[in-house]
Amino acid sequence: MLLVLNLFGTLVAQDPKIPARILAFEGIPRSVKVGESVELRWVARGTDKVRLDPSGEELPAQGRMTRVLGKSTLFWLHAINAKGGESVPLVIEVRPSRVASQRPLEASNGNWIQFAALADESRAQQLGKTLEQLSGHPVSLSTVEAPKRPGQRLHRIRMGPFATRDEARRRLKDIASRILPLRLKPWLAED
Repeated sequence: MLLVLNLFGTLVAQDPKIPARILAFEGIPRSVKVGESVELRWVARGTDKVRLDPSGEELPAQGRMTRVLGKSTLFWLHAINAKGGESVPLVIEVRPSRVASQRPLEASNGNWIQFAALADESRAQQLGKTLEQLSGHPVSLSTVEAPKRPGQRLHRIRMGPFATRDEARRRLKDIASRILPLRLKPWLAED
């Protein structure tokens, strides 16, 4: 039996004959808007090494950290010792903030996947939420004036911007099967 000092200064017994375990791994809150912070908390026992992915950073057996995320993220916490270990996933959903997603046209430069342009804002928002859930990626709404109908506003449902058209094409290919039930015909758009 090995005694070690935990984060709170308490002696804890660790048995090197038992694989490492993760007792807790949570994010508070589990869903945030772009620009909001999330606190990650964890407790592992019997571990020589704790690693957080996707960053790959090594952590103490017990702790907490705050992160601001720009997109939904799948974290993995790995606890390892000589006898084995355990890995636990944690998904933090990042939703577009209403202010950030209502970009004016001139601020939207880049390559986009556009799913639709609807006159009804509430329908556009609902479609955006459904697309985010199915695709696993953030979707934004932007309001523009209809090109052939002065005074009429359209709410574009888009994903991006992407640095290149090829990157947008790859993302569209990646999500195509997941959004199939919506019967949409997305296209690539440039601003």
